[in-house]
Amino acid sequence: MHDGEPLALCIGELPGEVMDDALLSDDLEEAAWHAAGRALAGLYSLARGDCLGPCRRDGSCVGEPVGDATEYVSAELDRQADEGARAGYLSEDELAVVRAVQGLATAFAGEQLVPRHRDYGPANCLVISDGAWSGVIDFEFAYWDVRVAEFSRCPNWEWIDRPELLEAFFDGYGWSLTPKEEQQLLVARTQYSVGAISWGREHSYHGFEEEGRRALRFINDILG
Repeated sequence: MHDGEPLALCIGELPGEVMDDALLSDDLEEAAWHAAGRALAGLYSLARGDCLGPCRRDGSCVGEPVGDATEYVSAELDRQADEGARAGYLSEDELAVVRAVQGLATAFAGEQLVPRHRDYGPANCLVISDGAWSGVIDFEFAYWDVRVAEFSRCPNWEWIDRPELLEAFFDGYGWSLTPKEEQQLLVARTQYSVGAISWGREHSYHGFEEEGRRALRFINDILG
């Protein structure tokens, strides 16, 4: 532990390379995602938080604490919709999707707050030469959040393009989504999609912006 600035915690060196750089067969890739899901379940079982959002080293919240997940998620959707509309980032059709999804935020009522990595995916998961998963790195964005927020992008829109990987991940995690959790996940994906549009526009990262718009179209199709 290093108590001065910059703060750092060195756990140890892990073998392997990040999954994004590894050349894995489809079978080995699915196995690695399965192992990553199993490991994430262990993280979520460690502790429960009292408030959502960024926290200090002792787990206490930074800023005004919000412990109600419905309140937190609803406020975030409101903020994103209002900012996107004022800046002209969201079309009327896209804004209508966000407003429709807001009605699903009640699915977070009573949701427990868990430690969330917030950048969990192939770019931060390590595998060794035979494709076996060896660990996860980069916890600098971690804080208390709702569980489904970890899967809002996954992190390269696999829920749209590579659903078999997400199935392997959830199988390893030991989680079959309930209808309520499906609603939660739709809300989380909408939040991430709107964030991608705004961030992409503001930073001229047009590919990321278009990915967000494509995801909103996909969500609109799910809503029917």
